[in-house]
Amino acid sequence: SWTQGPCSLNPPPCTVEINNGTVDIEICDGDTTILEATTGFDTYLWTVASTGATLGTTHIIEVTDPGLYIVIVTDSTNCVDMDSIEVIVFQSPPLSIVSFPSPPEICWGDSITLMASPGFWLYQWNTGPPMQVNYHILSDQPSQDTWYMVEAYDSNGCVVREDIWVYVDTCATGIHSEI
Repeated sequence: SWTQGPCSLNPPPCTVEINNGTVDIEICDGDTTILEATTGFDTYLWTVASTGATLGTTHIIEVTDPGLYIVIVTDSTNCVDMDSIEVIVFQSPPLSIVSFPSPPEICWGDSITLMASPGFWLYQWNTGPPMQVNYHILSDQPSQDTWYMVEAYDSNGCVVREDIWVYVDTCATGIHSEI
């Protein structure tokens, strides 16, 4: 006589997890994170806990905002399960660049000093060719108009960028030009 195999006696568990059971995800402002629920369910419903707004009906979504995200799943046997995950978004302090002199216009042969906002733990200054300095102040003597960008890393490892153009003039007067 025919007997049922062990697989049919124990149906698969009806358990959903977001990102393999992760409790929360931390991202930087402006970043996107992927939330992925266990695959194999027939229906998925993603919502934001604070508003109840529906975000998607597939096993994966992308989010950029902080909050508690919930997924409710149903399988073919009408078994229902849910899971939630907290997305935490870190806000970096503001970053600005002050130039000395200001505005950032110098004569050829003169130096300029650029100072990025304090409060970050790492600074990387970049001009056309990479020039990286681990200080919030940069002094340079460009020979032509030059673009500077600073990348500042905050205590959460988030990166903020700011840039500035420095203009270099020959500073020749009318008399010097005639000579």
